[in-house]
Amino acid sequence: MDVLVERYLRRKIVSDSSSPKLYYLRQVPLTCGKVDIDVLAAAIEKNCAMTKGDVKHVYKKSEMSTKYY
Repeated sequence: MDVLVERYLRRKIVSDSSSPKLYYLRQVPLTCGKVDIDVLAAAIEKNCAMTKGDVKHVYKKSEMSTKYY
């Protein structure tokens, strides 16, 4: 998955006006979104050694372990 970034110029130490200006990267606003678990599993299967079933299993297990009762 690609992430869109933009370059911006700011001071190394923001509060110090004598600090040198440097370029930094940040993610472009409003370029992220929600992804369906099937789409994510397909992308991971394409680029890694895990199958769709493995990805879904790990996701469901981690989702269950983070729920608070």
